[in-house]
Amino acid sequence: MIAVAIAAVVGLLAGSQAHKGMSWPDLTESEVGTTLPADFLYRAGEALGTLESADTLTNTRWKFEETAVALYEAAAYGPDVTATDARLRLAIIYGQRGYDKQASEMLATIPLQAVEMTRVAALLDWLYGAGTRPPELGDAMADMAKLDRWLLRRVRLRLAEKQQGAKAVEKLKSEDERAQLIFLVGLLGELAAWGLVLAIGATVAIWWFLRWFFTRRPTLPVRLAPLVRPWRPLDALEVWALLLFLVVVVRIIHGLVGMGLGPQPLVYAVFDTAGYLLAVGSALAFVLCKLARQSLGPLYLLGLKGSALSGVARGVVAYGILGAGILASVALANYLFGTPAYLGLAQTADSRLRFGLDHPGAAILYAVMAVMVAPVVEEALFRGFIYAGLRRQFNLFWSVVASAGMFAATHVGLNLVSLVGIFLLAVALAYTYERTRNLWVSVGMHITHNALVFALLALAAI
Repeated sequence: MIAVAIAAVVGLLAGSQAHKGMSWPDLTESEVGTTLPADFLYRAGEALGTLESADTLTNTRWKFEETAVALYEAAAYGPDVTATDARLRLAIIYGQRGYDKQASEMLATIPLQAVEMTRVAALLDWLYGAGTRPPELGDAMADMAKLDRWLLRRVRLRLAEKQQGAKAVEKLKSEDERAQLIFLVGLLGELAAWGLVLAIGATVAIWWFLRWFFTRRPTLPVRLAPLVRPWRPLDALEVWALLLFLVVVVRIIHGLVGMGLGPQPLVYAVFDTAGYLLAVGSALAFVLCKLARQSLGPLYLLGLKGSALSGVARGVVAYGILGAGILASVALANYLFGTPAYLGLAQTADSRLRFGLDHPGAAILYAVMAVMVAPVVEEALFRGFIYAGLRRQFNLFWSVVASAGMFAATHVGLNLVSLVGIFLLAVALAYTYERTRNLWVSVGMHITHNALVFALLALAAI
């Protein structure tokens, strides 16, 4: 119990302090999820302008871009790193529209937390504001390369307009238009995937309701007995404490060693993957050692039984039901109270993910880890072992809440909005495992969530 308390305190302290004293390129990442809605709106508006039928879409494009600017302006005066992201984008947008004074004012309010940020601010002020040419132009462009590609393309195009000929400008414009079209196609595909999952979930939920409503003798819901597993809640707490300790150690090592890696996305991806596998792999090995002497196999004890394919498919439907329910709740709240409800993205990826996705090899590695490895390993640890251990002694409510809190606490360094989203997702995953007794269903929900969110972040990196 002492080890559990120490691990919890260390994890909370590390999470609360993770955003302080960050080194480049971490400056733009800890709150990246909060700027994504505005990023997608503005870039969608830009992409619509490249289409041949742009004249008929002028009103839609204008609404997208102006809504995005309003969101950026609302975020630009916050106290966190999101404000820096918003101010950088607003400076470029103002400069593109000829508002040099406003662009310079926006850049002047950026907290200069590192020398790299100073150079970037000076470069943008020269290109879009009223500043003079920075003496360290090459270094400033190298610093810009550490940010996302949309910013970098804007800067390169503006620099070509100032220093190079029309041929270079046309080439960069062609590359930018191609990237915008790829982004637009990807965004439409992402929206179609979300829509399909939600439609399937809503259809199944309505069908279940109608089946229950029109049944003459409605059957009572099955009351499942508590999970009976040959380990105690203390064993579950022990595994969680070990995992949290390893996560904190990996984060500390990551912060110390990562500063010297330089702008190498693939190196970052390999380093991140190795740290993740070390932490979860050690905890999983510890669990398997505990289960080695049991008469039943560890996969059966952890709930990984039956057909994996059918279980994952049921998990996709379960995630659709969850998403449809959330969407309906938000729509109802908007109708009743007349206030817009904002659903923040739960950023479950590392702080350098959007930077790492600029490299194809790093993107593939992150995709494999996020969509294939992490859902299986994390469900086996948190729902298959930790939740089942707690459920042996505690009731459904406290077992679900406690296991979800443990799951959120291990995501060290994320902001509060992200942690709340992860907690709610973990509640749904634990309840799904409770009702189905099949961990593959929870794995399917986890895969669906990670795949859809990862696709959004991948789009943001185009």
